[in-house]
Amino acid sequence: MVSIDLFYYIFIFALPLIIVLLPIVISFIKGKKDLMRALRAYTQGFIKVERRLKEFLKREEFEKNLLELSYVARIISANARLHATISLIDRRNYVYYLYKLFGKLPDIMAIRIFIDHLPAASLYIIPRKKKRILSKVIAYLSKLEEINIPSLRDWFIFSSDEPRFALRFLSKRILELIRDLKDVINYIVVDYSQPNIEASFEVSEPESENIITKSIMLTTNLMLNIVKVKGAGKEKEITKFLRRALSE
Repeated sequence: MVSIDLFYYIFIFALPLIIVLLPIVISFIKGKKDLMRALRAYTQGFIKVERRLKEFLKREEFEKNLLELSYVARIISANARLHATISLIDRRNYVYYLYKLFGKLPDIMAIRIFIDHLPAASLYIIPRKKKRILSKVIAYLSKLEEINIPSLRDWFIFSSDEPRFALRFLSKRILELIRDLKDVINYIVVDYSQPNIEASFEVSEPESENIITKSIMLTTNLMLNIVKVKGAGKEKEITKFLRRALSE
């Protein structure tokens, strides 16, 4: 028979391993459940916005795995396509939950719109609070002209190479949507090269449906305004460098 002492020594030696492995196992199980729940919420958000805009969007692809959701649709009223991707932070490790104790860890939604129309101007909209993003591009932004939007001046920097055209992209509805999404916008870009509209947003489960709906409405309405503005848009070296710096 195996003695009680042997069980005792096995337990003593195994205890540190159990202590180390237990949070890893628990966080992996919980993380997978949390990923699946987030994915369901984001999927539902896209389905609802699709129903709401069924006369405007026609789905072409909808793919997902635990860490990414990809939605592609044709914009019916224009020769344009919308690509939306949500990249989920991997929750299957205890480091994620440790970081979450000190602040929010949102997932990131990128929306890209490809249009068969050269914009009359480039436009960069970047929140003033995004210091890390601004530090990468501020030298390039200084070579463009800042657009004064009084109602959003304290929140965002608006810059363009052709402000007279870019201002015409910014309808009252666009500015309202930007204001509504001011806490989750990372940046919005209108550029000569495709994708002609590129925007990044923070997204989380509690507000996912609202953020997805308004983000798609913002970018598609922006696209509709862009195609209405006639002008001789021409890509410049500075906008190439600025966009490259923004995406790094």
